[in-house]
Amino acid sequence: MRTKGTRITTLLLLAVLALNLLAACSGIASKAPQTKPLTYKNEEFGYSITYPGDWRVEVADKGKTCLLTPISASSPGSIRIDAIPSVPVEKAAQSWEMAMGSQWGEITRYENKKMQGQWDWYLSYGWITDKRGEFLGQAYFKYTPQYTYKIDTAAPAAEYYKYPFNEIISSFKILTTVK
Repeated sequence: MRTKGTRITTLLLLAVLALNLLAACSGIASKAPQTKPLTYKNEEFGYSITYPGDWRVEVADKGKTCLLTPISASSPGSIRIDAIPSVPVEKAAQSWEMAMGSQWGEITRYENKKMQGQWDWYLSYGWITDKRGEFLGQAYFKYTPQYTYKIDTAAPAAEYYKYPFNEIISSFKILTTVK
């Protein structure tokens, strides 16, 4: 025979269990802390891009090249932005593909096509490294009279889609004023 105190304790335990299950199912208990997105603005070369707060920005070649990478040292994914003197995007894509081939040897091209909208040209490819195995990359090109912009993604094939590449790339904006 149960006592009144045992029933109340059992009901309280069931209520706590139900609340924990409800929180777990709704994702409240499992959500990782979100980092606030940051924006890198390059006034000299006329663009901005928004990236996760847990990524870092490295600028090289007097501001012409920008590398975005996760702060975590174990994450080899990256986005590289290059602003080069204006050339037709098809030529820029061909030059980038040749540069990748020179660096990594054999490159497998998946797509190489003209686009409409935010980007003028798109190139996707894969390659094999000695240390990390197969990598995937996508390069997007945008022509302006002053610069041709290339944004290139890279990550191990098995991890490629865990990175927020699409969100970062879609945030790329050409500034109205260029120094």
